[in-house]
Amino acid sequence: MKNRYLNYLKLFWQLFKTDCVIFNQFLIGEFINIAIWFSCAVLVTGYIFQLLGMFHGFGAFYALSMIMGEGYWRIWNTSFELIDDLNGAKTMFYQFTLPLHYWMVFLKNIVFFAFKSFVFSMMTIPLCAALLWSQLNFSQLSILKFFFIFVLISFFLGSFYILLSSLAERVNTVRLVGIRVLFPLWMFGSIEFPLRAVFESPDFKSWGYVVLLNPMTYAAEAIHSTVLGEAGFLKFWLCVSVVLILTIGFTVIGTWRFKKRLDLV
Repeated sequence: MKNRYLNYLKLFWQLFKTDCVIFNQFLIGEFINIAIWFSCAVLVTGYIFQLLGMFHGFGAFYALSMIMGEGYWRIWNTSFELIDDLNGAKTMFYQFTLPLHYWMVFLKNIVFFAFKSFVFSMMTIPLCAALLWSQLNFSQLSILKFFFIFVLISFFLGSFYILLSSLAERVNTVRLVGIRVLFPLWMFGSIEFPLRAVFESPDFKSWGYVVLLNPMTYAAEAIHSTVLGEAGFLKFWLCVSVVLILTIGFTVIGTWRFKKRLDLV
């Protein structure tokens, strides 16, 4: 039995390495794309928005959101690729013929998505530091907590990608999932605005409880608190617990849905 599980791990690793080889071919181009859009977003929110009366420090707040967003928005196009493959070339079905549990194939996809998300997001950190250095305050920074939650969020996004992909049967459906799910969760997930701002407003306080139902809220609050301090944000370990539970739940549900849909054993 020990040898069997070692063989599983070897196959898992080989599949992961194959994805990494393909990923490496597009790395430089992706970095250029990231540098352009991230720099534009940070410069506008960090400097121009302040001319319109936005509070000082919003640039740093939004930059942290954008670091997480680099992985978040890859859910959309990665789901396109997965559904297009399942309905077209069906290269993924080859992996199901290997002496490997079907759920390990989906787990590999989650791990690889988390890896991509982490690598691309890490590329944005030097850009953030260079563009907003004068606005950054490192007195509240917890490096260990930052990287811990960052890795966890990467896996959370990977599990979310599998779940959303399981809801889409056609490429056109992926587009609808993006518009109807990804955009609302992003806009109302304590990403574009601090959660405390909603609760401090008498007119919108009740809306804050709706925002608390958004899974992205806990990921955003956690990563913001590791750099900007916990004052004004949800408790870090509460957010970690919620994100961890959601990661496991999304993985189980998404894998189960694919099992039924593809008739896997």
